[in-house]
Amino acid sequence: MLKLSESQSQSLTNKTTTMDNNTSGGGGKGASTAINSSNTSSSGNNSGIGANNSSSTGANVTAKSNEPGSQITYQSAELLPKLKPVLPVVTQCTYTPCYCEENVWKLCDSVRKEFPSEIDYCHVAFISNQKRMVPMWRQKAGKNEEKLALWDYHVIFLYNPDDRCVVYDMDSDLPFPTHFHRYVSETFRTENILQPEYHRCFRILPASKFLSLFSSDRRHMKRSDGSWIKPPPNYLPISSNGGSNLEQFLDVTTPNNEYGELFTLMELVRRFYKPRQLS
Repeated sequence: MLKLSESQSQSLTNKTTTMDNNTSGGGGKGASTAINSSNTSSSGNNSGIGANNSSSTGANVTAKSNEPGSQITYQSAELLPKLKPVLPVVTQCTYTPCYCEENVWKLCDSVRKEFPSEIDYCHVAFISNQKRMVPMWRQKAGKNEEKLALWDYHVIFLYNPDDRCVVYDMDSDLPFPTHFHRYVSETFRTENILQPEYHRCFRILPASKFLSLFSSDRRHMKRSDGSWIKPPPNYLPISSNGGSNLEQFLDVTTPNNEYGELFTLMELVRRFYKPRQLS
C-alpha cells in the first residue's frame, strides 16, 4: 500500500467540504472540516483485551443514539470472559511499512502457530475502492491533527470469537487491538461526508483461507526501472503459486468469490458489531 500525496488529500477535503450538503463545512484543517465531531468521537482508551466497549463503568451500557445499535442495552465486557490475547504487542509483530498485506499475513500465521484453535475466529479485511483512494483517520502516517491518510488500499486483521470483535491495525495510532466499534468510528467515521467515489469497500475472508491463498511477488512496489518504491521486507516473498494475486483481493466489482465477500461500510458494521442484549 502507498500513502497518496498531500495534494490528493487536499483534493478530497475540498470535495467533501464544498460538494456535500451533509458536511459541517467551516474551513478547518484537513477532511475533518466536513465532519460533525459528535458523530465520530469515541471515548476511552481500551486496548480491546478484556476491556469495556464503552467508557461506562457500570455493568449495563446503552449505546448512544449516534452509534450502531442505537439505544440497545448490552452487557458490559466486565461480565464477559476476557478476550484471549491471540497476538503479541505490536512492537513484537513482524512489520514493514507499506506492506500491510504481508504484515497481516504474518499476524494470521502467528495465530495459526500459537493459537491454532482461534484461527477460525480470525478474518482479514482488504479496504479499497475503484478510485484507489481510501481515506482513513487515526493513521500513524497521517500528517494533520486528525491523522488522516489517503491510502491506495489497506489491510487489517479482525478477531471475532463471540459477539465481540477487535481490530488489529499496525498502521493506526489507536491501541493494538481496538474494539471494532471504536476503530470504525474513529478510522472510517461515515460515508456521508465523502463523495461516492471515495466510499470504502471491504473484501472480507477467513484468515485461514488468506494464509493458503495469498501470493505476492511484490511487483506492485517496483518502479518501471525495477527499483523499489519502498524497501521490501527482509524475508522471501509470500508465494502460493509463484506469482501475485493481490489484485484479486483488491477487486471491488465482484461481490463474492474465492477471495472473499464484498461489504460496504454499513454492511461491515452489521456483520461485526453485535451489542450483547440483556434478556
